[in-house]
Amino acid sequence: MTGPHIASPWVRIVDDPDRRLLDCCIFRDPARIWHCAGAFAGTAGPADHASAGGSFFHCTGRDIAGLMTRNPDITPAMPAGPGATSGASLRSPRIVFDGREFHLLFVHGDGRVLHARSGDANRWGSPAVEAFADTQVAGPSIVRVRSLWCMYYCQVRLINGAVRSCVVLRTSLHLTQWSTPKVVYVDDADTAPVEGPAEASLAAAALVRGPGGFFLLLGRVSSDGEGPAIAPAEVLFSQRHDRFAWGDKSRLAELPDVGAPAVFETTGGLYVARIVTRSDSPGPPRRIEVARLQFDGA
Repeated sequence: MTGPHIASPWVRIVDDPDRRLLDCCIFRDPARIWHCAGAFAGTAGPADHASAGGSFFHCTGRDIAGLMTRNPDITPAMPAGPGATSGASLRSPRIVFDGREFHLLFVHGDGRVLHARSGDANRWGSPAVEAFADTQVAGPSIVRVRSLWCMYYCQVRLINGAVRSCVVLRTSLHLTQWSTPKVVYVDDADTAPVEGPAEASLAAAALVRGPGGFFLLLGRVSSDGEGPAIAPAEVLFSQRHDRFAWGDKSRLAELPDVGAPAVFETTGGLYVARIVTRSDSPGPPRRIEVARLQFDGA
């Protein structure tokens, strides 16, 4: 059994010289227009999710292999009421189309995951509502597995008396009500005592269906003030989408220079996106690139 590999050169699709990009999602609407949306930090201060603003960058294009057009930022309407807070960062937008309308799920700075709906991916006027409340939700991804929408995200949890990074799964029929969390993978790389700092080593998780089962792509991204560092993404395998062997048992391979993977499908196959924010990489800094993801024999 072998995992997916990068099967094409990296192609730049987004430039944002004024801001440091933190994460992204890529999708295509019914009019066959490609969209790329994500969180960003300003030009000063730390480039991490705590510094994210109250809106998301948004670019569109007809060709996934070309530079997209920068559009006005997406600023979702926040819920009103006693539980609402202002000034908190918004991060990790994930937009999916269910066949009738678009759903935007994103992480609010206080730990809640909020949900907005719209018939137009460019406009989000209706107030968001709380999808569920959790802590330290990092690098979520949303994929459909049979009749269920599955959200995978990274989180620090207390496992067998030690603090460890985990991948957590929640499921939903209609992207509105979500199940209780289920731990599907526990990482041994950052085991710490209970009284130690609860720092997560895993930063993103994305599920891909492939030959013989399911492949979970894990990103470990660190920041040194310039933005996310590109590191290899680990590839895990399981015949089940809701359970991966803990530690190194299910690890197949690595995808070099991917970082926090954002995976999406086109009519031409499977693609992965990465964020480049460092000036020592070839090409303009602060950009998003995509490459084809392929399995042997595909």
